[in-house]
Amino acid sequence: PSDNAHVLSADRDEKVRVSPLPFPHTARAFCLGHFRYVSRLLSPPARPDLLLSGAGDGRLLLWRVPEAELLQEVALGEVPERAAPAMTPEQAKAA
Repeated sequence: PSDNAHVLSADRDEKVRVSPLPFPHTARAFCLGHFRYVSRLLSPPARPDLLLSGAGDGRLLLWRVPEAELLQEVALGEVPERAAPAMTPEQAKAA
């Protein structure tokens, strides 16, 4: 792996862990900015230096990794504890 290769992970807390390869058990940095559980991580293949994280606090955060530098925040609103199930295509047509 290159010197910048890393593993991104999140658990049921508000932290995103940035770990270097080939030593993923050692955290290089933490992306700290969410107030509730992190539910989604996206690292665009064309921009491996960026990370988009979504969480139960209803915010999307854009990070520069591996530095864990917060670049931008978008508030989408609070996520309910129990989200309604997604509609099937048939249900959407009927709505």
